[in-house]
Amino acid sequence: MHNQKLKAFLRKRSFLITGGMALIAILLAMLVGGVLIMLIGIDPILAYRYFFYGAFGNIYGFGETINKFTPLLCCALGFSIAQKSGFFNLGGEGQFYAGALCAALVAANMGSASPIVGIALPVLAGIVGGAVLSSIAGALKILFNANELLSTMMLNYIMQYLIALLVSGALKNPNSSMEQTVPIPDPVRLPALMEGSRLHAGFFIALAALLLVWFLHQRTVLGFEMRLSGMNPKSARYAGVNERRSLIIVILVSGALAGLGGALELQGNQYKLMSGFSNNFGFDGIGIAVMGQYTPAGIFLSTLLFAALRVGTGSMQRGVGVPTPILYILQGVIIISVIVSNYFVRRIKDSLVEGRDA
Repeated sequence: MHNQKLKAFLRKRSFLITGGMALIAILLAMLVGGVLIMLIGIDPILAYRYFFYGAFGNIYGFGETINKFTPLLCCALGFSIAQKSGFFNLGGEGQFYAGALCAALVAANMGSASPIVGIALPVLAGIVGGAVLSSIAGALKILFNANELLSTMMLNYIMQYLIALLVSGALKNPNSSMEQTVPIPDPVRLPALMEGSRLHAGFFIALAALLLVWFLHQRTVLGFEMRLSGMNPKSARYAGVNERRSLIIVILVSGALAGLGGALELQGNQYKLMSGFSNNFGFDGIGIAVMGQYTPAGIFLSTLLFAALRVGTGSMQRGVGVPTPILYILQGVIIISVIVSNYFVRRIKDSLVEGRDA
Protein backbone atom coordinates (compact mmCIF):
# COMPACT_ATOMS: atom_id res chain seq x y z
CA MET A 1 0.00 0.00 0.00
CA HIS A 2 2.73 2.43 1.00
CA ASN A 3 4.73 1.37 -2.05
CA GLN A 4 1.83 2.24 -4.36
CA LYS A 5 1.40 5.63 -2.68
CA LEU A 6 5.11 6.36 -3.12
CA LYS A 7 4.95 5.44 -6.81
CA ALA A 8 1.91 7.65 -7.31
CA PHE A 9 3.67 10.51 -5.53
CA LEU A 10 6.77 10.15 -7.73
CA ARG A 11 4.70 9.94 -10.92
CA LYS A 12 3.14 13.30 -10.13
CA ARG A 13 6.48 14.83 -9.16
CA SER A 14 8.89 13.30 -11.66
CA PHE A 15 11.17 16.33 -11.31
CA LEU A 16 12.19 14.90 -7.93
CA ILE A 17 13.55 11.81 -9.65
CA THR A 18 15.44 13.83 -12.26
CA GLY A 19 16.85 16.29 -9.75
CA GLY A 20 17.72 13.62 -7.20
CA MET A 21 19.59 11.46 -9.70
CA ALA A 22 21.45 14.45 -11.09
CA LEU A 23 22.49 15.47 -7.56
CA ILE A 24 23.72 11.95 -6.81
CA ALA A 25 25.68 11.91 -10.07
CA ILE A 26 27.36 15.23 -9.27
CA LEU A 27 28.25 14.12 -5.73
CA LEU A 28 29.75 10.87 -7.04
CA ALA A 29 31.74 12.78 -9.64
CA MET A 30 33.03 15.14 -6.97
CA LEU A 31 33.99 12.13 -4.85
CA VAL A 32 36.02 10.76 -7.77
CA GLY A 33 37.60 14.19 -8.25
CA GLY A 34 38.38 14.36 -4.54
CA VAL A 35 40.20 11.02 -4.69
CA LEU A 36 42.29 12.22 -7.65
CA ILE A 37 43.13 15.47 -5.85
CA MET A 38 44.13 13.54 -2.73
CA LEU A 39 46.39 11.24 -4.78
CA ILE A 40 48.50 14.20 -5.88
CA GLY A 41 48.97 15.30 -2.28
CA ILE A 42 46.37 18.09 -1.99
CA ASP A 43 43.67 18.22 0.65
CA PRO A 44 40.40 17.68 -1.31
CA ILE A 45 38.26 19.34 1.37
CA LEU A 46 40.37 22.48 1.18
CA ALA A 47 40.31 22.33 -2.63
CA TYR A 48 36.51 22.11 -2.74
CA ARG A 49 36.28 24.90 -0.20
CA TYR A 50 38.14 27.09 -2.67
CA PHE A 51 35.84 25.82 -5.42
CA PHE A 52 32.59 26.85 -3.73
CA TYR A 53 34.00 30.05 -2.30
CA GLY A 54 35.40 31.05 -5.70
CA ALA A 55 32.12 30.37 -7.51
CA PHE A 56 29.52 31.53 -4.99
CA GLY A 57 31.16 32.55 -1.72
CA ASN A 58 31.81 36.22 -2.47
CA ILE A 59 30.27 38.96 -4.56
CA TYR A 60 33.04 39.03 -7.15
CA GLY A 61 33.04 35.25 -7.64
CA PHE A 62 29.26 35.13 -7.90
CA GLY A 63 29.37 37.85 -10.55
CA GLU A 64 31.98 35.92 -12.51
CA THR A 65 29.85 32.77 -12.38
CA ILE A 66 26.81 34.61 -13.76
CA ASN A 67 28.98 36.29 -16.40
CA LYS A 68 30.07 32.84 -17.60
CA PHE A 69 26.45 31.67 -17.37
CA THR A 70 25.29 34.30 -19.88
CA PRO A 71 27.15 33.23 -23.07
CA LEU A 72 26.94 29.56 -22.14
CA LEU A 73 23.15 29.78 -21.91
CA CYS A 74 22.89 31.44 -25.34
CA CYS A 75 25.05 28.76 -26.98
CA ALA A 76 23.18 25.94 -25.26
CA LEU A 77 19.83 27.35 -26.41
CA GLY A 78 21.13 27.66 -29.96
CA PHE A 79 22.16 24.01 -30.11
CA SER A 80 19.04 22.80 -28.30
CA ILE A 81 16.46 24.47 -30.55
CA ALA A 82 18.25 23.18 -33.64
CA GLN A 83 18.67 19.63 -32.35
CA LYS A 84 15.03 19.31 -31.32
CA SER A 85 14.06 20.37 -34.82
CA GLY A 86 16.30 17.86 -36.56
CA PHE A 87 19.21 20.16 -37.49
CA PHE A 88 22.46 19.20 -35.74
CA ASN A 89 24.21 22.52 -35.40
CA LEU A 90 27.76 21.97 -34.16
CA GLY A 91 28.72 25.46 -35.28
CA GLY A 92 27.91 27.36 -32.11
CA GLU A 93 31.57 28.20 -31.58
CA GLY A 94 31.91 29.80 -34.99
CA GLN A 95 28.56 31.56 -34.71
CA PHE A 96 29.64 32.90 -31.31
CA TYR A 97 32.75 34.35 -32.97
CA ALA A 98 30.70 35.75 -35.84
CA GLY A 99 28.38 37.50 -33.38
CA ALA A 100 31.29 38.97 -31.46
CA LEU A 101 32.98 40.15 -34.66
CA CYS A 102 29.88 41.89 -36.01
CA ALA A 103 29.18 43.44 -32.61
CA ALA A 104 32.78 44.71 -32.40
CA LEU A 105 32.64 46.25 -35.88
CA VAL A 106 29.41 48.10 -35.09
CA ALA A 107 30.44 49.06 -31.56
CA ALA A 108 33.66 50.64 -32.82
CA ASN A 109 31.56 53.31 -34.55
CA MET A 110 29.04 53.95 -31.77
CA GLY A 111 31.11 56.07 -29.38
CA SER A 112 28.84 59.12 -29.69
CA ALA A 113 25.54 57.22 -29.61
CA SER A 114 23.08 57.28 -26.73
CA PRO A 115 23.47 54.38 -24.28
CA ILE A 116 20.31 52.58 -25.43
CA VAL A 117 21.14 52.79 -29.14
CA GLY A 118 24.84 52.20 -28.50
CA ILE A 119 24.10 48.96 -26.66
CA ALA A 120 21.20 47.72 -28.80
CA LEU A 121 22.78 48.03 -32.26
CA PRO A 122 25.90 45.91 -31.55
CA VAL A 123 23.70 43.29 -29.88
CA LEU A 124 21.48 43.18 -32.97
CA ALA A 125 24.58 43.01 -35.17
CA GLY A 126 25.79 40.03 -33.17
CA ILE A 127 22.44 38.29 -33.61
CA VAL A 128 22.56 38.89 -37.37
CA GLY A 129 26.19 37.75 -37.57
CA GLY A 130 25.45 34.40 -35.94
CA ALA A 131 22.36 33.91 -38.10
CA VAL A 132 24.25 34.68 -41.31
CA LEU A 133 27.01 32.18 -40.53
CA SER A 134 24.53 29.43 -39.65
CA SER A 135 22.60 30.20 -42.85
CA ILE A 136 25.65 29.15 -44.88
CA ALA A 137 25.43 25.63 -43.45
CA GLY A 138 21.66 25.80 -43.86
CA ALA A 139 21.92 26.70 -47.53
CA LEU A 140 24.30 23.81 -48.10
CA LYS A 141 21.84 21.51 -46.35
CA ILE A 142 18.76 22.69 -48.24
CA LEU A 143 20.29 23.10 -51.71
CA PHE A 144 22.79 20.24 -51.80
CA ASN A 145 21.72 18.03 -48.86
CA ALA A 146 25.17 18.55 -47.34
CA ASN A 147 25.76 17.02 -43.93
CA GLU A 148 25.32 19.85 -41.41
CA LEU A 149 27.57 18.13 -38.87
CA LEU A 150 30.53 18.61 -41.20
CA SER A 151 29.63 22.02 -42.59
CA THR A 152 28.93 23.62 -39.22
CA MET A 153 32.08 22.11 -37.74
CA MET A 154 34.23 23.39 -40.62
CA LEU A 155 32.72 26.87 -40.30
CA ASN A 156 33.94 26.91 -36.69
CA TYR A 157 37.54 26.65 -37.83
CA ILE A 158 37.04 29.20 -40.58
CA MET A 159 35.75 31.77 -38.09
CA GLN A 160 38.44 31.05 -35.51
CA TYR A 161 41.24 31.55 -38.03
CA LEU A 162 39.51 34.57 -39.56
CA ILE A 163 39.41 36.23 -36.14
CA ALA A 164 43.07 35.36 -35.55
CA LEU A 165 43.94 36.91 -38.93
CA LEU A 166 41.95 40.10 -38.31
CA VAL A 167 43.19 40.79 -34.77
CA SER A 168 46.78 40.41 -35.92
CA GLY A 169 46.25 42.55 -39.02
CA ALA A 170 43.40 44.78 -40.16
CA LEU A 171 41.69 45.12 -36.76
CA LYS A 172 44.75 45.05 -34.52
CA ASN A 173 44.99 47.75 -31.86
CA PRO A 174 47.94 49.93 -33.03
CA ASN A 175 48.62 50.98 -29.43
CA SER A 176 49.06 47.47 -28.11
CA SER A 177 51.60 44.72 -28.69
CA MET A 178 48.84 42.15 -28.09
CA GLU A 179 46.87 40.69 -30.98
CA GLN A 180 43.54 42.26 -30.11
CA THR A 181 41.18 44.99 -31.25
CA VAL A 182 40.77 48.44 -29.77
CA PRO A 183 38.50 48.26 -26.68
CA ILE A 184 34.90 49.17 -27.46
CA PRO A 185 33.71 52.61 -26.26
CA ASP A 186 32.08 52.98 -22.85
CA PRO A 187 28.58 53.87 -24.21
CA VAL A 188 28.23 50.46 -25.87
CA ARG A 189 29.27 48.43 -22.82
CA LEU A 190 26.54 46.65 -20.89
CA PRO A 191 25.98 48.30 -17.50
CA ALA A 192 27.22 46.63 -14.33
CA LEU A 193 24.55 45.31 -11.97
CA MET A 194 26.38 44.76 -8.70
CA GLU A 195 29.05 46.82 -7.00
CA GLY A 196 32.18 44.81 -6.28
CA SER A 197 31.70 42.48 -9.23
CA ARG A 198 31.70 42.52 -13.01
CA LEU A 199 28.14 41.17 -13.26
CA HIS A 200 26.46 42.88 -16.21
CA ALA A 201 22.97 43.31 -17.68
CA GLY A 202 23.56 40.70 -20.36
CA PHE A 203 22.33 38.17 -17.80
CA PHE A 204 18.77 39.46 -18.17
CA ILE A 205 19.03 39.44 -21.97
CA ALA A 206 20.07 35.77 -21.85
CA LEU A 207 17.16 34.96 -19.52
CA ALA A 208 14.81 36.74 -21.93
CA ALA A 209 16.19 34.57 -24.73
CA LEU A 210 15.48 31.46 -22.63
CA LEU A 211 11.87 32.54 -22.08
CA LEU A 212 11.39 33.38 -25.76
CA VAL A 213 12.72 29.98 -26.84
CA TRP A 214 10.37 28.25 -24.38
CA PHE A 215 7.43 30.32 -25.63
CA LEU A 216 8.29 29.66 -29.27
CA HIS A 217 8.59 25.90 -28.77
CA GLN A 218 5.71 25.32 -26.39
CA ARG A 219 3.13 28.00 -27.12
CA THR A 220 3.19 28.64 -30.88
CA VAL A 221 2.11 26.71 -33.96
CA LEU A 222 5.53 27.31 -35.50
CA GLY A 223 7.19 25.74 -32.47
CA PHE A 224 4.96 22.69 -32.76
CA GLU A 225 5.84 22.35 -36.43
CA MET A 226 9.54 22.63 -35.62
CA ARG A 227 9.32 19.93 -32.95
CA LEU A 228 7.23 17.66 -35.16
CA SER A 229 9.70 18.01 -38.04
CA GLY A 230 12.51 17.00 -35.70
CA MET A 231 10.69 14.05 -34.11
CA ASN A 232 9.02 12.57 -37.18
CA PRO A 233 9.56 14.20 -40.60
CA LYS A 234 7.07 11.83 -42.28
CA SER A 235 4.31 12.79 -39.85
CA ALA A 236 5.18 16.45 -40.35
CA ARG A 237 4.81 16.13 -44.11
CA TYR A 238 1.54 14.22 -43.71
CA ALA A 239 0.24 17.01 -41.44
CA GLY A 240 1.03 19.61 -44.08
CA VAL A 241 3.99 21.20 -42.30
CA ASN A 242 6.18 23.33 -44.52
CA GLU A 243 9.45 21.60 -43.63
CA ARG A 244 11.68 23.95 -45.59
CA ARG A 245 10.21 27.03 -43.90
CA SER A 246 10.56 25.45 -40.46
CA LEU A 247 14.13 24.41 -41.19
CA ILE A 248 15.12 27.89 -42.38
CA ILE A 249 13.69 29.49 -39.26
CA VAL A 250 15.42 26.95 -37.01
CA ILE A 251 18.76 27.54 -38.69
CA LEU A 252 18.51 31.31 -38.36
CA VAL A 253 17.29 31.26 -34.74
CA SER A 254 19.94 28.75 -33.70
CA GLY A 255 22.77 30.83 -35.14
CA ALA A 256 21.24 34.06 -33.85
CA LEU A 257 21.26 32.74 -30.27
CA ALA A 258 24.94 31.79 -30.44
CA GLY A 259 25.72 35.14 -32.06
CA LEU A 260 23.86 36.86 -29.22
CA GLY A 261 26.15 35.10 -26.77
CA GLY A 262 29.20 36.47 -28.59
CA ALA A 263 27.84 40.02 -28.55
CA LEU A 264 26.99 39.85 -24.84
CA GLU A 265 30.43 38.48 -23.97
CA LEU A 266 32.07 41.30 -25.94
CA GLN A 267 29.91 44.12 -24.58
CA GLY A 268 29.59 42.89 -21.03
CA ASN A 269 32.81 41.15 -20.14
CA GLN A 270 35.85 41.29 -22.44
CA TYR A 271 35.29 44.57 -24.36
CA LYS A 272 37.74 43.59 -27.10
CA LEU A 273 38.15 40.82 -29.64
CA MET A 274 41.19 38.53 -29.65
CA SER A 275 42.28 35.02 -30.55
CA GLY A 276 40.74 32.55 -28.12
CA PHE A 277 37.99 35.03 -27.33
CA SER A 278 35.36 32.30 -27.03
CA ASN A 279 37.21 29.87 -24.75
CA ASN A 280 34.99 27.05 -26.07
CA PHE A 281 31.64 28.58 -25.08
CA GLY A 282 30.06 27.16 -28.23
CA PHE A 283 31.34 23.64 -27.68
CA ASP A 284 30.36 23.64 -24.00
CA GLY A 285 26.88 24.71 -25.07
CA ILE A 286 26.47 21.31 -26.74
CA GLY A 287 27.29 19.46 -23.51
CA ILE A 288 24.98 21.73 -21.53
CA ALA A 289 22.04 21.10 -23.86
CA VAL A 290 22.58 17.32 -23.70
CA MET A 291 22.90 17.37 -19.91
CA GLY A 292 19.77 19.50 -19.61
CA GLN A 293 17.84 17.10 -21.88
CA TYR A 294 16.92 20.07 -24.11
CA THR A 295 14.39 21.41 -21.60
CA PRO A 296 14.44 25.06 -20.41
CA ALA A 297 14.74 24.15 -16.73
CA GLY A 298 17.37 21.50 -17.41
CA ILE A 299 19.43 23.82 -19.60
CA PHE A 300 19.22 26.58 -16.98
CA LEU A 301 20.56 24.31 -14.21
CA SER A 302 23.19 22.68 -16.43
CA THR A 303 24.42 26.09 -17.54
CA LEU A 304 24.74 27.20 -13.93
CA LEU A 305 26.76 24.05 -13.19
CA PHE A 306 29.11 24.65 -16.14
CA ALA A 307 29.56 28.30 -15.18
CA ALA A 308 30.39 27.32 -11.59
CA LEU A 309 32.87 24.74 -12.87
CA ARG A 310 34.66 27.36 -14.95
CA VAL A 311 34.99 29.80 -12.07
CA GLY A 312 35.34 27.34 -9.19
CA THR A 313 38.03 25.17 -10.79
CA GLY A 314 40.05 28.29 -11.53
CA SER A 315 39.81 29.21 -7.84
CA MET A 316 41.00 25.70 -6.90
CA GLN A 317 43.99 26.09 -9.18
CA ARG A 318 44.97 29.47 -7.77
CA GLY A 319 44.23 28.58 -4.15
CA VAL A 320 45.83 25.16 -3.69
CA GLY A 321 47.55 24.50 -7.01
CA VAL A 322 45.28 21.79 -8.40
CA PRO A 323 46.80 20.97 -11.82
CA THR A 324 44.82 21.90 -14.93
CA PRO A 325 44.46 18.27 -16.18
CA ILE A 326 42.73 17.32 -12.92
CA LEU A 327 40.29 20.17 -13.43
CA TYR A 328 39.42 18.96 -16.93
CA ILE A 329 39.02 15.40 -15.61
CA LEU A 330 36.67 16.63 -12.90
CA GLN A 331 34.55 18.51 -15.44
CA GLY A 332 34.45 15.50 -17.76
CA VAL A 333 33.50 13.08 -14.97
CA ILE A 334 30.65 15.34 -13.88
CA ILE A 335 29.31 15.57 -17.44
CA ILE A 336 29.49 11.80 -17.97
CA SER A 337 27.91 11.08 -14.58
CA VAL A 338 24.95 13.37 -15.22
CA ILE A 339 24.40 11.95 -18.72
CA VAL A 340 24.51 8.39 -17.32
CA SER A 341 22.08 9.39 -14.58
CA ASN A 342 19.58 10.36 -17.29
CA TYR A 343 19.50 6.71 -18.35
CA PHE A 344 18.52 5.60 -14.85
CA VAL A 345 15.94 8.39 -14.67
CA ARG A 346 14.27 7.03 -17.81
CA ARG A 347 14.33 3.49 -16.41
CA ILE A 348 12.75 4.61 -13.14
CA LYS A 349 10.06 6.62 -14.90
CA ASP A 350 9.30 3.71 -17.24
CA SER A 351 8.90 1.37 -14.26
CA LEU A 352 6.52 3.85 -12.61
CA VAL A 353 4.43 4.05 -15.78
CA GLU A 354 4.33 0.23 -16.08
CA GLY A 355 3.27 -0.01 -12.44
CA ARG A 356 0.42 2.41 -13.08
CA ASP A 357 -0.72 0.53 -16.18
CA ALA A 358 -0.66 -2.75 -14.32
